[in-house]
Amino acid sequence: MNAKFLQPDSDGLFAQVDLGVYTLSALLRVAYRFTDRCYLHLQKKSEHLVEVRFRPKTAEKPLDKIAGEFCNELLDQSLREIVARESEPVRNLILAHALSRTPFVDPELETTDPFAAPQSNAEPSQ
Repeated sequence: MNAKFLQPDSDGLFAQVDLGVYTLSALLRVAYRFTDRCYLHLQKKSEHLVEVRFRPKTAEKPLDKIAGEFCNELLDQSLREIVARESEPVRNLILAHALSRTPFVDPELETTDPFAAPQSNAEPSQ
């Protein structure tokens, strides 16, 4: 095990995640993505500290590699949240513009007098 931020315990590894650096939503998203590779247990140690315990499911890939990938993915998800938050006004503007040009009803109905009697599309019977 090369990574100093990962600590061994009786049957796996654990790492501590600082919620002052990473959000809980990013941590939960990443934890869910790794449930196919290992067992994970999250435990809140203090207001700003969560302990993540990693247990192997199989011996195919070393647990320290999986835990290292977990930490990299946590950084990636945190940066995605920052970019989403910073670009939200522009995304909303683009979405509003796109939707403002989309007719939500039949275009023929948009030019019809709303007070006029409805016209039937059925042909009169003879």
